[in-house]
Amino acid sequence: MKEKVVLAYSGGLDTTALIPWLKETFDYEVICCCIDCGQEEELDGLEERAISCGASKLYIVDIIDEFCDDYIMPCVQANAIYENKYLLGTSMARPLIAKKLVEIARKEGATAICHGATGKGNDQIRFELGIKALAPDSLTVHALAIKRAAKFGQEGRTMDLHSEISGMVEDAAECAEEMGLKPYYLYRQKNIAGNFENVGYAEVDKAGIYNILIMEEKQTILAAGAGASTKLVLPEKIQTAGGKKTNLIRIENVKNIMEYIHRIDEMIERKGEWLWH
Repeated sequence: MKEKVVLAYSGGLDTTALIPWLKETFDYEVICCCIDCGQEEELDGLEERAISCGASKLYIVDIIDEFCDDYIMPCVQANAIYENKYLLGTSMARPLIAKKLVEIARKEGATAICHGATGKGNDQIRFELGIKALAPDSLTVHALAIKRAAKFGQEGRTMDLHSEISGMVEDAAECAEEMGLKPYYLYRQKNIAGNFENVGYAEVDKAGIYNILIMEEKQTILAAGAGASTKLVLPEKIQTAGGKKTNLIRIENVKNIMEYIHRIDEMIERKGEWLWH
């Protein structure tokens, strides 16, 4: 059985040309999906055009009511004006189009979603970030970590949250399971309320190797900001002033924000001594 791809289909030249290209290049079964935002006569003959070019089927999804109620009205109420110059237009529809593409892809069991927006433009980013947010191949569930200086922690109220956090963690695990994501790593931060862990979930073969390497302390982490800690992993072990051999170097930034601003060049140079000298 061929893998399926859902193509955001407008009926124009670009997306029509994509149908045979996807079939010939990737041997996909192409399922076209046109999102009806009110195009009216532009939808005439769309199915015939898509099928004749090689698509196996065409969905036409009417989003007019949902678009008006959940997207246009909130934008109008928020006075959403791009760069304070002009009202939003097609950009309002892109998140909803992405949502419907994901729904069709899940219904069809598709491997991928394709669109015709090109050139790293605004529409490409809107489509792809929307799709990625709604159909992630991985996610990390963070438990609640309380800073030592936080009043909330000093009052000893963190353990009161155990049952509530436990329910959230269980809900997140069930949601990940429904999305086809499996746990692949966990780590514990200091002062986590309720004795829980942060857990990473991912699809098979989509695990974040970077996350695993960080947990194994095999990946350099460059940190910016007041109080942040950089962790440098050296190719070979060195001997520290205390006589210990290690290939792990930690460089702490000062915590006071004003001091950090005034000493920013120093913070950069301390990292640079290891990175580019």
